[in-house]
Amino acid sequence: MSSQRVRLAYLFPRLEWCGPLKGILATIKNLPPHRYQPFLITLSPPKHPDVLAACRDLGCTHIQLTQRSFLDLRLARQLANLIRQQDIAILHTSVLRPDWHGALARRINQDFVLVSTLRAEDDKLLLRNRGLTRFLIAHTINLILFRRFDHVVALSNSTRSYARRLLVPSSKITLIRNAVDTEPFLHIDRQEAKTRILADFQLPPSTTLVGMIATFWPYKDHHSFFALADSFRKDTSIVFLDVGDGPQLNAFRQKAASAALSSLLYPGFLSPITTIQGALDVHVFLSHTEGLPRAVMESMAAGTPVLAWDSPGVGECIRHMETGILVPKGDLGLLRKRLRELLASPELRTHLTRNARRAVLREYSASRMAVEHHQLYTKLLQAKR
Repeated sequence: MSSQRVRLAYLFPRLEWCGPLKGILATIKNLPPHRYQPFLITLSPPKHPDVLAACRDLGCTHIQLTQRSFLDLRLARQLANLIRQQDIAILHTSVLRPDWHGALARRINQDFVLVSTLRAEDDKLLLRNRGLTRFLIAHTINLILFRRFDHVVALSNSTRSYARRLLVPSSKITLIRNAVDTEPFLHIDRQEAKTRILADFQLPPSTTLVGMIATFWPYKDHHSFFALADSFRKDTSIVFLDVGDGPQLNAFRQKAASAALSSLLYPGFLSPITTIQGALDVHVFLSHTEGLPRAVMESMAAGTPVLAWDSPGVGECIRHMETGILVPKGDLGLLRKRLRELLASPELRTHLTRNARRAVLREYSASRMAVEHHQLYTKLLQAKR
């Protein structure tokens, strides 16, 4: 490679504090700055405008385009022209809409390296969230368009298997495990964080906080968290905090009000996430499928014990009874039992959090993830010449 910085663009739906975008920002932060000029291209207006400040702090240029239809050919042409005008060498897409429009842009402009990160088994998510028809349409589009990618990054073994189901050759798949920027979580004053959250919600100092941090999509399984909270309603010392926003949030707020479940709170999106993670006594993670969940890794770094469904991606991140507790997906009775055990045993919580922090520092650091991306980008650019 020459001494000139490589123009590297990430294509993402919009600016919002979510796991995939935090992963992109962590990668940018840890890539060698003298080798890359980063861009972040989004397809819709910002959801959380403060993400823009985070981009600028990393020396990343943000460009917003606008998607107007399901498969927007006008947008694909605009993206292809932008890549040419900005002399972008690598376009790295993530999640369905950017994947599709990156592939369409590649039909117009062949002069760049096209990479996708598969962050979850998108076909299963669509089937659960949108129904059979949308699943069949999206899966067919993926089978056609993923042939245009130079390479696919899989965040876990489950997403690597998904890439193979999309008929991506093994030679074009690289496993780069998801990671987290651990630094902000290692220095949390947990007592201060909990005091702040309890004060914000006007809760007694003796309150035990059990939390879930997830977007309100069906596959995140907020229904099971609701049922878990309902089963503890007689224990007034425990408050369940379901943090996040999304299309189902208002429905769950109404459901909790109708059930008179005052111990279950739906505050919506909260920031900073470090304070939330530090305040929780237990983090319950109930997603049905993931790539490799950053929310779990953040808890591991923050010293918060994790109780989770044993679902794809999650089981690769947590070692049962060593770095967290896994429960067979859907077994609410066992989930309740394990939560009671966790809350009753400070020794178990300490055992899990000590091992979890060591594991996340050893295996899931953002610096390791960035090094592996840099190695892949270098290889792909050399092959392009």
